[in-house]
Amino acid sequence: MAKAKGIKLPQFKIPLFEHTTVFFCPTREMFYEFCEKAGIPIEPDFELAGGLTLTCTGENGGNFYVIAVFNNELGTLTHEVAHATFHCLSDVGVMATTDPSHPANETYAYMIGRMFDAFYPVLLESIDAQAAAIRAQQALEEAERKKEAKRKAKTKEPPKVGKYIIAGQSRYAMG
Repeated sequence: MAKAKGIKLPQFKIPLFEHTTVFFCPTREMFYEFCEKAGIPIEPDFELAGGLTLTCTGENGGNFYVIAVFNNELGTLTHEVAHATFHCLSDVGVMATTDPSHPANETYAYMIGRMFDAFYPVLLESIDAQAAAIRAQQALEEAERKKEAKRKAKTKEPPKVGKYIIAGQSRYAMG
């Protein structure tokens, strides 16, 4: 974990460029807290995104990167890791190419794999925590429903007497 202005986030130090760090926010709340602490403006279109990657300039003038995944999807994590990889390598002059014989091609592929490996367990942990919170809330609600049903059974009202008329005769029934 890295401490960035008072918030601890998972981080990935770029193996080839140890001065460069990628931070990971597995929830929108963590991302907004990070932005607030780091002085990064929150754009309105952040609300529409399933995830995003930011390139930021630190106090020392060097870049750092922030990956955020809001929809818990592995495809989004992979997509954002690819963006971070493009930005990181572009910042040091490594340009993307589709030519498989070009060395940058392997550099991109390896960096994407390493970053994904670093952040995938964090995303899974976040998903598990969210699911556990939902299950706990559902269990609490179910316990409250059962408690309320028992309470109602104990204080059951006496049957109501209802009047009905059959062929001109008044009749009473217990309900």
